[in-house]
Amino acid sequence: KFRSENSRIANYVFRNIGLIVSKKIIDIIAFLNPELIVIGGDISQVEFFVNDYIIPYVKRKSAKLFPIGISLPKIAFSPFGIYSVSMGATALILREILNEDNNNALVMRERKA
Repeated sequence: KFRSENSRIANYVFRNIGLIVSKKIIDIIAFLNPELIVIGGDISQVEFFVNDYIIPYVKRKSAKLFPIGISLPKIAFSPFGIYSVSMGATALILREILNEDNNNALVMRERKA
């Protein structure tokens, strides 16, 4: 709502948060050089924010920092939206539980042998 009314405060907040997120994305690009960055969680609900504030800054800054050698990855939104974070956490917990059971079973087999 505030964005549509051209609120100076809303634009200030969007610019500053966009700058912080953009810098982190640039760090990821510099460190990993990924082909794709997937945006999920709450930020995926405000595509205009990513498209209007984050992507333009990432493009400008990465062109200056990486003139050759690193290409800008595609930035996409997770189809799971706000649930992507909880789904990822659940997957990690399940992997830990299943690996723990497998490791214990392996240890028990080794003791019997």
